[in-house]
Amino acid sequence: MIEKFSVYILGGGTNLEGLLERFYNRGLKTECINGNNLGEVVNDPNSGVVILESSDLDLSELNLLSKSNLPIVTTSQDLVKLANSEGIKLKYVPEETSIQAFVDKIIDYFYWFKSVNKPDKKNFAKIILKNSSFSQFDLKAFVTTKEELTFYEEHLKDLTGKPLNNLKKFSLLSAGIMSNMDDSYTLRAGLVATLAGVAFKQQIQDFIFDRLPYHSISSRLKDLAIMTSIKLKDKEITEIFHRLANYYEGHSVELSLIEQVFLVAKEFQAISFPRGIFRPNGAYIFISGINNLPADEKIKNSLSTFVRDLMTLPTAKILTMPRKISRDQMMKILNSIDSSISQDEVVVGLNQLESGQVVSRAIVDFYGRKLVEEQTVLNDELINKLSKLACLVPIIDPIIKKK
Repeated sequence: MIEKFSVYILGGGTNLEGLLERFYNRGLKTECINGNNLGEVVNDPNSGVVILESSDLDLSELNLLSKSNLPIVTTSQDLVKLANSEGIKLKYVPEETSIQAFVDKIIDYFYWFKSVNKPDKKNFAKIILKNSSFSQFDLKAFVTTKEELTFYEEHLKDLTGKPLNNLKKFSLLSAGIMSNMDDSYTLRAGLVATLAGVAFKQQIQDFIFDRLPYHSISSRLKDLAIMTSIKLKDKEITEIFHRLANYYEGHSVELSLIEQVFLVAKEFQAISFPRGIFRPNGAYIFISGINNLPADEKIKNSLSTFVRDLMTLPTAKILTMPRKISRDQMMKILNSIDSSISQDEVVVGLNQLESGQVVSRAIVDFYGRKLVEEQTVLNDELINKLSKLACLVPIIDPIIKKK
């Protein structure tokens, strides 16, 4: 499975000897280290790291490890929270009663990390709208264990054409929205959406369960919960589908962020990607009513950010252009403006605008109309208004003052 692979363990405990023995029996070289040996780990590209609850690893040492692009697993929820606050990616694996099950989960994650070409989490919007990237994107990028891979191949391997593309969009939208909130759950959100394709395989031709009555949606989600419970043995995934089923039955349910993202992505795809094609005016309609969504404020802000990511792309700008437009006009829009930029200025996309930035020159649309005066200090309200307007008319890339 993983050839010539090393596992470095930080921390100890009563189960350490059993862990070492299990890794050894699985054919992996193991070594116990401390913070002084991290250089050795960083320079070993064919390795993974296990940080046990008892480890006294500090933030600077964790930062050093994170730059190595190695798979890092920890049994400490506190360490995961600290890492998330610093933008560091850790995989949380709780210690199982069975050492064998615990070690197997870690190895499965290492295997996935090394073998799957995972998408750049900041490029989900680009993958959706860029034909070459979209056609090459494989939903198995959201799979994290061999059980999930087996489940996927058993139920979805024969999905092709438009149904496959619709499922890709749904999964990418879910992951894209989540990526602006919770890095550790981004791929998980994509996986949940992908697994939903199993339950609604027959409806994916137009859109996932878009025209099904709620009682039918609930029934299929319950069936899916049972299937994932048996085949994936993943309690969290099973509970997600149970709660969504209860939601569609009309029960009062407190939904997690992933479950809310699932519902928002479903509605956003139906309105913004009718017949599988992106319609910027649909995105405008959706985010104009975003405050009416029964979703956490984090999700609303994240969706607005995701729409900005979409509308910054050349493909989206072309879709908002009038049908009769000269090549010169089009190139001007796609390549920002044709005037020189001073040393204290920088051209940015809409998705790079931040509250507090100062507009160096007036922000204008395709027709030359001023949208924001020069020297204006941007705030969230202005940025969101520009995002919505960009869904209706191309906006020339803004020029802001360097900080």
